[in-house]
Amino acid sequence: MSRSFFEIEKDIEVAVEGNKQINLVSYALSEDMERKLETVIEKILERFNRADLKSSIYTSIKELAINGTKANIKKIYFDELGINPLNHAEYEEGIQLFKKHFSEAWLYEYGKKAKEHGLFVKIKFFYDEYGMRVEISNNVAILPVDEKRLREKLAQAMKYDDIAQFYMEAGDSTEGEGIGIALVVLLLKAEGIDPQLFRVGIINQFTTSRIEIPFSEEFKTIREQR
Repeated sequence: MSRSFFEIEKDIEVAVEGNKQINLVSYALSEDMERKLETVIEKILERFNRADLKSSIYTSIKELAINGTKANIKKIYFDELGINPLNHAEYEEGIQLFKKHFSEAWLYEYGKKAKEHGLFVKIKFFYDEYGMRVEISNNVAILPVDEKRLREKLAQAMKYDDIAQFYMEAGDSTEGEGIGIALVVLLLKAEGIDPQLFRVGIINQFTTSRIEIPFSEEFKTIREQR
């Protein structure tokens, strides 16, 4: 028997009150999953009196989850077409086809395929009165060409404070994680959060993004804890 969202929301409230780690697993970032994601973020931020951050943090985490979802689906699609993503010409051809077919219905169809293939996006929330850490992982290692574009956009975004100006001067329409990564950097800057608290890397063949959000000056980052 499926559970109502009211029941799920109550479970989230209980978990947040107990400072428990919360994990969400998604295959296609459905409307239901987006609602759960928004609720988790809202409950955590409200508990620690930082509801003002909700819009930027939700948008950032959703963007990173979408990037992971697209990477998983792109792998399935390329495999179906027999495309070698390490071959530049084949990759570019595949990306054009990917963009041509991409739609909400197509995403839902490939989300089911992702589940069948065991490809997922996991969002983990760690938090206390000092701050919050969110890790977004998908179990497909980022392609070299996508990582190169990502690093370039990340470096460019560090030079800007205005989102509109960045998109006019440095944005492009290429599929990939680059633009989404830049958006996260700029949203964090707008909230006065050090963009260095946002990291992306490959860990055990998982592409993982991490955002750390201080609630107080006593917050210690992962690097400071080591």
